[in-house]
Amino acid sequence: MSSLDYDPTFGTYLRLLAVTGCRTGEALALRWRDIKIDEQAQSGEILISHSIAKTTAGSVEKDTKTHQSRRLAIGPGTITTLIAHRQSCNARAQACGLTITDDSFLFSSALDASIPWRPDVMTNRFIRLTKELGIEKIRLHDLRHYVATSLGAAGTPIATISTRLGHRDRATTLNVYSHSMPALDVQASQVVEELLDGEQIPC
Repeated sequence: MSSLDYDPTFGTYLRLLAVTGCRTGEALALRWRDIKIDEQAQSGEILISHSIAKTTAGSVEKDTKTHQSRRLAIGPGTITTLIAHRQSCNARAQACGLTITDDSFLFSSALDASIPWRPDVMTNRFIRLTKELGIEKIRLHDLRHYVATSLGAAGTPIATISTRLGHRDRATTLNVYSHSMPALDVQASQVVEELLDGEQIPC
């Protein structure tokens, strides 16, 4: 049995990292007021505006690394996961006579979700999980790399990838991830070649 089998909340946390590409501390700072969902349309978005960081005095909530907020779209699978997560949080709190509010954190060990998970604890839990699964040489931060390289492989514009990751500008995205993205220039040449050498349209 892995950590995900007995703690679906941790699984929800990992899914958000893998879907959004946000930094680990940014996901920990999410409150329910940051989640906007239209169940009927099966559409939604997440507002990334803060981050949880570990200091010598403990965990603190602060601005994002670039001091900028961003809104990220989420799809049906993530929406379903978040709805189930909210219901689970509500049930746990109500059983103790407490209430989950819009100001409550998504990820918390407190029954009223008033205190966020600590970044270092999440890193250690991920390390234990990978060991349980027999996976080597992968870090929690690598989920962010996964998003960047997957979007790049799908031909997503650099500007979009940069916005989703929360980089200050596109140059940062290119400098960090260009080595691991496919040769988009080769793809571009193939497109032009097909346009020039494809079936000729009669005049």
